[in-house]
Amino acid sequence: MRLTVPSGVPEGIALTVIPFREDAVIGTMSLATLVRLVPSPRQEEDPRVPRAASGHDRRRAELRANIQRT
Repeated sequence: MRLTVPSGVPEGIALTVIPFREDAVIGTMSLATLVRLVPSPRQEEDPRVPRAASGHDRRRAELRANIQRT
């Protein structure tokens, strides 16, 4: 397995992983990290909550709405 070391300052949520095959790892995270990583369905579907201005959040909301319609 080849793991690359990031250059510069890492972004996002840190995930501790343990390699168990050449092409796969097992990751662990705390419950608090999981809650930050996975958005709440109640908040995502609440029409009273204005959609975030960031493009990433807007695209995620559009994708979620499209999947719900399907």
